[in-house]
Amino acid sequence: MTFRSGLQAIAYWALMKDFNLTWWAFNLHLMIYPLFFIKLFIKDNSNQKKHLSR
Repeated sequence: MTFRSGLQAIAYWALMKDFNLTWWAFNLHLMIYPLFFIKLFIKDNSNQKKHLSR
């Protein structure tokens, strides 16, 4: 969800051609930090599928 909100903000500011470094940095942070945790969700989901198929 934070990835989506960061992406929407970056897209909006890019379309408006408004390049304020403070806003860009904050919204890029919202986009980037969830990517570090996506492996945990994918790994956890694959473990659950293994247990359900037994």
